[in-house]
Amino acid sequence: MKISNAADTLMGIFGFKRKEDDVGDQAIIQAEAERKAEKASYMRGWRAANRENIRVYRKARKDAHPEKVKAYQKAYRDAHPERVREIGKRYHEAHSEKVRVYQKAWYEAHTEKAKASAKAWKGAHPERVKASAKAWYEAHAEGVKSRTKAYYETYPEKVKARNKAWHDTHPEKLRALRERRRARKLDARGADYTTAEHIKGRWAMWGDRCYICGEPAEATDHVIPLARGGSHWPANLRPICRHCNSAKGASWPIPEFI
Repeated sequence: MKISNAADTLMGIFGFKRKEDDVGDQAIIQAEAERKAEKASYMRGWRAANRENIRVYRKARKDAHPEKVKAYQKAYRDAHPERVREIGKRYHEAHSEKVRVYQKAWYEAHTEKAKASAKAWKGAHPERVKASAKAWYEAHAEGVKSRTKAYYETYPEKVKARNKAWHDTHPEKLRALRERRRARKLDARGADYTTAEHIKGRWAMWGDRCYICGEPAEATDHVIPLARGGSHWPANLRPICRHCNSAKGASWPIPEFI
């Protein structure tokens, strides 16, 4: 008997358990799980039966303590972002029409606030905005093209006037778009990398003057021409005047007579 008690003591010290103890623990765990499941089932039933009372109570509490409720909700969202997103996603899928009607009504009632909020969010997440816009366009490319074509055919003068106004306001972006289009046609390296900001920086490096003769620049030149295998990386771009651009053409190295 003493030996058995000593063995039990040693097993307890070193964290070992008897087989019958494991069985007892499993029974306790199973009973606890069943109790929690029963409680959860009861609460679901109670909430379903008292949905309206719960809604009224929550609204009254929110009206009485708006700041406290906002602080609690924010703390919960910050602590459980994945869970909040999942709950929101399930609700949207189950009540898509209701959500659409509510959002439309809210937008019409708070148009300026919605625009300011959307602008602020886009400014804080430019990469996510670009990725989302790109993914949406790729998924709806044919529809966008057909609608754009139909709009242009219906309002050609309006489209031309709008395009001209944009071109006059954004000359650097227009140059960048044209150069990128050329580079893509020739499958040049860097075509999808170089932006209007890169080209603007290259112009600023040369003081907005032709890198060959020093006259005011009028175009962007590929030092190693695209037709000769040149890239569209910023390092291969420099400002150039119309005369030098015409004289240089697709030559490489640069002709000495320029």
